[in-house]
Amino acid sequence: MGDIGENMEDKIKKIEYKICDFETVGDEKRRIIVEKIKEIIGVLDAKIDEENKSLIYIVDANSGDYEIFSSVMHLLEDEGVDLVFEDEKIVPEEVNEVEPEAEEVFADEKEESEKKEKKYEKIENIVVLSLSAVLIVLGFVFDKLGFSAARWVYMFGYAFAGYETLYSMITDIAEKRYAGEKIIVLAASFLLLFMGNGLLGSVVLFGFSLISCLYSAFGNITDRLSDLGVGKDDIKTETKESDYFVKKKAFIYDVVIVAIGLLIIFLLPLTSVKQYWNVLTQKWLNVGIGFIIIAFAGFRAKSVLTSVVFARVNAYGAGADLSDCSVLDKLSQKNKVCFGKTGVITETEGRVVEISGDKELIAKIAVSAENGLKDPVAQTILNRFKDVEPMTIINKKYVEGRGVSFDSDGKNYIVGSKKYLNKNDIEVADESEHSAVYIAENGKIIGAIYIDFPIKGDAEGVVTELGEDLGVSSCIVSADTVKVVENAKNAIGAESAVAGASAAYKAEYSQKDGVLYVGNENGDKSALDKLDVSITFGDADTCRKNKGRKCACVKNGDIKVVPYLLKLARRMKKIENQNKIICFAFKAVALTLGVMLSLLLSYYYAFVWAILVNALGDLIVFLNSCRNLTEAV
Repeated sequence: MGDIGENMEDKIKKIEYKICDFETVGDEKRRIIVEKIKEIIGVLDAKIDEENKSLIYIVDANSGDYEIFSSVMHLLEDEGVDLVFEDEKIVPEEVNEVEPEAEEVFADEKEESEKKEKKYEKIENIVVLSLSAVLIVLGFVFDKLGFSAARWVYMFGYAFAGYETLYSMITDIAEKRYAGEKIIVLAASFLLLFMGNGLLGSVVLFGFSLISCLYSAFGNITDRLSDLGVGKDDIKTETKESDYFVKKKAFIYDVVIVAIGLLIIFLLPLTSVKQYWNVLTQKWLNVGIGFIIIAFAGFRAKSVLTSVVFARVNAYGAGADLSDCSVLDKLSQKNKVCFGKTGVITETEGRVVEISGDKELIAKIAVSAENGLKDPVAQTILNRFKDVEPMTIINKKYVEGRGVSFDSDGKNYIVGSKKYLNKNDIEVADESEHSAVYIAENGKIIGAIYIDFPIKGDAEGVVTELGEDLGVSSCIVSADTVKVVENAKNAIGAESAVAGASAAYKAEYSQKDGVLYVGNENGDKSALDKLDVSITFGDADTCRKNKGRKCACVKNGDIKVVPYLLKLARRMKKIENQNKIICFAFKAVALTLGVMLSLLLSYYYAFVWAILVNALGDLIVFLNSCRNLTEAV
């Protein structure tokens, strides 16, 4: 290729980006990138500039820059190559800076356009499947009347029925999802159509496409969360079918089912060798393919996924952001709730009710100790003394839920709970009814700050609801003093309480079978990080940064969400078990019906009814999963 952009008219734009870590991108990868960029619609040419270590491509000035740029970025992301955007150059036209307001308007318009497109796509699928159903029924009527046009009507009905399945199969292949069952259904139904059984072939594909359309249209977590107003950056996209029906297992299962079906088709007709072909095509082909279609477990897997997806959407609507789809499954196994105190059963913002000692000095030491911390005690102190300048400190050590020690001007300061000071050989005899932050200088107490954290108005009702509606016991585990924790326990009606608990003890206590810990993200982080599952009160973005943590993040700190999540989780598990029974029962009935009518009564339409019964079971399973979208009571 010659020099790109030479002798180009003004209608051509040359775009250049520096490539990050250029030396690490091999020659072969560069060549592949260039070839793939050339294939993007709107790109006229492309090359790698070795001297400037950059990517250059040219586009028609009238083409959509955003669409082309998105395609280029998607391609580079797949290849693991990053660009340096500060060095962007667009020649010969000058790029006008887009106002932030204009960008927001454009983004909103684009999002609205995407929603409309998806809505029209759903309507289109419904219309196409409706046409298919009408044509299949019409073909059946023509067939019964002996009209030769029946086969052509079946073909058109088959074509409309295959629209959704063929489209989703291509999408699955393009996005590297397992599409084995769709391929097999398309091939099997076409074989039936080709061999003259147009009704069964059309019904097989119609039944599969109908249920598949329901799941793709209504079982997508990204679409569901978008409808709730969740930003794209906040939507978890790791929810995939492979989470519950791993590709390898699905493939092995399908291979076994197809193998059994093929044995039925080709082996059993050997009982009538002289009429092998007629018996195979008139009877065993229908039986074998019917067995394959009915025995597939695809919609069983989808029913599990969809049930969880709907429950997760429901949880988000109630104010809880789940880290992944396994959280609700784990919550369903809990029979005891262990509440943290501060910022969980109490309000996050406390009120300083008393200061003992030199108030100015105490305030300065406390602000110096709590500066930079985000737990409720720290935030209360920092808000109360926001005009106080912190001291210059060194050797600062923070123990979560306990306190802080540091040095300043040759003096050692310890700021924290009674237990923290006692552990540092500083005797504290005081036992206040308020949360107390004690302050010691060089090993001697010089004052304290007493804070009142009001109990949340709904806390008592939540404990009652957990006990009466779910049979779940409640307890409090807190680092605070015995008197403070006992008062909190009595105020909400919890069955038990533990005072003076360290982060390690909270984690150990909550790791017992059936125990669920409900904590504050800023005050209980180290304990929460050690648990198999938890409910966390705090900022969802902060929770998401802890990639390994399984938790439900209650963004608004609403304690009523705790029993709601447990009810939702238990119902989800119950629906999942119901779906297993429904799925198995309908498949068993469909197979029995098909085989008995085909073999014992030689009924030509036996497996047509069997396929319809199987599809009805899948439809009931889907509708049962939809219950997870309703309020959990």
